Amino acid sequence: MTFKKPAKQGGYKESGVLKVGLVIVAAAGLAGFSPIGWRTGDPAVERCLVEYEAIDSVVQQAGVADSGYARIEGFPYFRIDRFLASYDFTKFQPAQKTEWIGRLVEADKQARAIEIGNLPAYQRGVLFARLGRDPMQTVEACAETMRAFDHQKKEAHQALPPRAKVTGEDPAPARPTSWSKEQLAALTAPRETSPDASVFAPAAGLTMSPHAVKLVVETARTDALRIPQPKEDVTERLIAAFAPVWVVNGRADDALVLPEWREGKPATSSEVAAAYTLVTNTKFKGQALLQISYVVWFKAQPVDGLIWRVTIGPDGRPLAYDSIRTDGSGYLLLAGAGLTAPGAVAIPEVPDGDRVAVTVDASTRTISHVGAWSGQTRNLYVLTQYDRLLRLYRSAGETHSLFGPEGVLIPGGGHAPRQWGHHKLPNGAYFDSPTLFEKPAAVASQ
Repeated sequence: MTFKKPAKQGGYKESGVLKVGLVIVAAAGLAGFSPIGWRTGDPAVERCLVEYEAIDSVVQQAGVADSGYARIEGFPYFRIDRFLASYDFTKFQPAQKTEWIGRLVEADKQARAIEIGNLPAYQRGVLFARLGRDPMQTVEACAETMRAFDHQKKEAHQALPPRAKVTGEDPAPARPTSWSKEQLAALTAPRETSPDASVFAPAAGLTMSPHAVKLVVETARTDALRIPQPKEDVTERLIAAFAPVWVVNGRADDALVLPEWREGKPATSSEVAAAYTLVTNTKFKGQALLQISYVVWFKAQPVDGLIWRVTIGPDGRPLAYDSIRTDGSGYLLLAGAGLTAPGAVAIPEVPDGDRVAVTVDASTRTISHVGAWSGQTRNLYVLTQYDRLLRLYRSAGETHSLFGPEGVLIPGGGHAPRQWGHHKLPNGAYFDSPTLFEKPAAVASQ
């Protein structure tokens, strides 16, 4: 799941899974469907509902459903995450409705592109035959058809708000997640870098001054909802600017590895050191803020990871850094200026032009120190998109997500890494909750 861009502005749309009585009776046939509710009497809409159900059926059979976004019951062309669900559709002005709905449409398109792209070749062919066209053509065309149709229906406007939420529960992490007072105190205490540590710096990109960051973020806000949405080139600059230096204690080739599929199961490669990046949004004091996450992986039966996240405050400086293991354990919050978080560690002073250095133990994936870095580095790592984890090369030109339909690493286990959106904290909150920093005392020392 990468940065969410709104779809083309236009009429009203909704997303989710419509539970209908569909029976696909032939490779090229779409029959047995009876539309329900307000979607009757329009052949184009009825056919789109059938085609969406056909796509969902094949995706489910193949076990390639993507759970980065949640579906919305009754609206097969929308998907949603916790940030989008935090808005109240009933209080929107028309332009705000248009932008918000566009984001739901775009979320569904992104998810379906992953699902359809990960279908085995044979099942992709079966789906093509059933639809009579490329499945993504159906997704594009039917999103526009159903959006325009539902925009005219008051029943659609009434049905959407109570369904536009992320439902379902993920289990709490299996590993203990508490931090002792001694560990928290040591995080920012002065210390020398071990001569045996491996130090990785980002291969490209320069840091940016807080003034420059504030300027590009503020000018990138959308007109209606005021959500920061920088263009691709600016996003890449921000990602590079806030990328940390990784100080790894332990085997260098066990750190910053590349997850991959090998012989039908997850594996790792240490040929290139990399961090997978994700740009998202959160809310703080009623304002939408930009967040950049860096996900690094370690070789561990077969892979385990750590997420380091930067939340950019209104002044262009980090409002907070926080981190969590990819299995949902070990949450850590470091509070910056403007964030009141009793029990949280204060962000160390990082001079303009310096990077934050994150020291981590490769064997436990535990952060032991955070501070400014101005020393020399010998190793470089590349920055790549988080979405690549959802389309790993498998064989014969086919791809497979690192995660299963439930958002957990296949084959999984007690400490199995989880997909973005499935990192549940012990207190019941989620790592991607847009209200996480509103009551930070509840999570500061998890």
